[in-house]
Amino acid sequence: MRDPNHAPIIEAVDSLGKDWAAFKASQAAELRTLSQRQDELEARAENIRPGASGNASAAERKQFADYLRTGQGLSRKDVTTGTASGAMVPTVIAQDIVSKALARSRIGALVRNAQVESGDYSRILRVGGATSGWSSETGTRSATTEPSYRAITPTSGELYSYYTVSNWALQDAWFDLAKELEDAVTAQAAKDLEAAIISGNGASRPTGMLASNPTSADDNASPQRAAGVYEYVASGEAGTLNHHPASSPQRYGDDKLLDLFFTLKPEYRANATWLMASPTLAAVRKFKDTNGQPVWQPNMAAGVDQGDGFLFGKPVVVCESMPAIGSNAFPIAVGDLQQGYELVRIHGLDITRDDVTSPGKTKFFVRARFGGCVLDNDAIKFIKCSAS
Repeated sequence: MRDPNHAPIIEAVDSLGKDWAAFKASQAAELRTLSQRQDELEARAENIRPGASGNASAAERKQFADYLRTGQGLSRKDVTTGTASGAMVPTVIAQDIVSKALARSRIGALVRNAQVESGDYSRILRVGGATSGWSSETGTRSATTEPSYRAITPTSGELYSYYTVSNWALQDAWFDLAKELEDAVTAQAAKDLEAAIISGNGASRPTGMLASNPTSADDNASPQRAAGVYEYVASGEAGTLNHHPASSPQRYGDDKLLDLFFTLKPEYRANATWLMASPTLAAVRKFKDTNGQPVWQPNMAAGVDQGDGFLFGKPVVVCESMPAIGSNAFPIAVGDLQQGYELVRIHGLDITRDDVTSPGKTKFFVRARFGGCVLDNDAIKFIKCSAS
């Protein structure tokens, strides 16, 4: 028979035992959660390798491929947020697609990139600094000039791809549908982004660098150049880069390229990049100085046909959307692209899958909003194929 005096002790021990059991159960649950998370991280780490198309895990890519085939498999927590109706791309895969498009366009990855959640976006740019002065200990000190600012507002539009696939093709497809979508979308999107950055007219798309023709007014001109207008340096001859080493007197096109480069202020020369299309680069690679040495230099750190080399010590990037050499054209640019132009991504990447409106077929509507405009118009200069 139990001693009644021991009852409180027995109850306390029983309670302690129950608490210990509950604690062990909770710890076991946390360990299972941590183990699952470790498995996910290891799977994702295996997917991050040279040549991989992003950071999406194999499970995420399979889930997205299943959605493309059947319209099933995605929950709201798996997808990006956006403003349009319809299903949207899983966040990691959306990032992969956008990053791949920017990487393929090359110039898209070199300009300043901003991610915003509203199309109502502006940036304030300082275009003139405060002045200063000198004075003796008791001398008069006059008021100095205040800094001046300019509001930069990118124009924007929706970059989209809208195509149809037969349902049988989707059912029978043995290849990676997620990767196929990435490749199909990014290949053309990269070209369209590049073209918009260079020459977009601002109508439901970014305003490009050459939407307004550069002028000969320099950085200190009064009045200042308009906000979206860069400066040009004339080649000295209409329609060409003015390279005639065999003429009398001799004329070397690289002299004008050197003038162009040093038109940039030192703060822009430090991170400068040359932009030109392939035919223009072919012409520049033939330029030789007065000693017969090429002014273009290969990228010795890269393999064959990798990289576009250097011009006066600064990297060259081929951009096929740049104008060709021709009368009054602007075929070459140089400057700090990060400071000279801004590309804005608005929200994420959305996709709508429609297997209803066309029997036997599935339509895919992929879309993303981009904006862009000239940022600091002192940061980039152009060569103009003209006499003046």
